[in-house]
Amino acid sequence: MSDDLLPYFLEEGRELVERAAAALAELGRDGANRDALEQAFRAFHTLKGGAGLFDLAELGALLHA
Repeated sequence: MSDDLLPYFLEEGRELVERAAAALAELGRDGANRDALEQAFRAFHTLKGGAGLFDLAELGALLHA
């Protein structure tokens, strides 16, 4: 993957981390909130895919865990 696209991944990554953090905070308040669980999962899954495109194996392993 071209390093020219890395800034876009980083920008999207920040947004995804914010989304995941909000979803995890909601899960902390209501552990049965299925929507929050799905939002967190989607954010982490998207980040993991992007990490794979840019050969960021450590980040991918962390997100997989």
